[in-house]
Amino acid sequence: MIPAPIPQDETVRLAALYASALLGTPDDFALDCVTHIGAQLFRVPICVVSLVDSNRQWFKFCAGLDAAQTPRDIAFCAHVVASGRALVVEDTLRDVRFADNPLVTGPPWIRFYAGYPLRAATGEVLGTLCIIDTQPREFSSPQLKLLPELTTLARAAISTRHTSAAQETLTRELATARRESMIDPLLRSWNRGGIDAIFAQCHKPYLQQGQAFSIMMIDIDHFKRINDSHGHLTGDAVLKTVTREIRSELRSTDDIGRFGGDEMQAAAGPGNAVERVCEAGVH
Repeated sequence: MIPAPIPQDETVRLAALYASALLGTPDDFALDCVTHIGAQLFRVPICVVSLVDSNRQWFKFCAGLDAAQTPRDIAFCAHVVASGRALVVEDTLRDVRFADNPLVTGPPWIRFYAGYPLRAATGEVLGTLCIIDTQPREFSSPQLKLLPELTTLARAAISTRHTSAAQETLTRELATARRESMIDPLLRSWNRGGIDAIFAQCHKPYLQQGQAFSIMMIDIDHFKRINDSHGHLTGDAVLKTVTREIRSELRSTDDIGRFGGDEMQAAAGPGNAVERVCEAGVH
């Protein structure tokens, strides 16, 4: 295995990554859609938007992959960050850089990789948009042209995203590591600690100022029966699907978090976001 070299502009690159406020925040529905489209477009099981930090690769948005991060020294995407160019590995077992990589010899069993640099508006490479297969495959020139186009969509989603007042406050006041401790690792939403922080920092002013806001508790009926009958992997898939459906109905200024095992909370400021969730049929 050959680790990727560290870019010469690493200090500037990391400053741009931290300034992006992408680390330690919940998934965004628009970027979630990009990764799902990528998996379908290229017919691969995994599509990921990854961010390469100083010593790790953090999976910000992913379809088909449960891991939240990997060490940087084994990350394929670190090679894209180092070169600033696309990387295609049609068969990892035939590439001396990756043949004995733990991500090849073990889960997720990477045999094919294609990644394209994801840049900040100022040009620094924050990470990649990459697609992964567990089988070797050829990657045609038309497909190679589609990868940067999909990455452009990801960049557009990042540049135009709007966050809630709660998320802006947490991003401004808390260090990345502290924010990450407030993210549910399975659902990539706020956990109970994150919800408590949101209420403490943002919703108390609503009460003090007499402004209306909404809180909705959502419980999945008979969830234990799903786990008992079909196993916890199926139960996890149900939780992810329900969370994604709720997230698709919320505004960018609203928040969702996992309150308990099968309980989610949606919190919204003025408006009808909660009513839209109810109308979507999430019960």
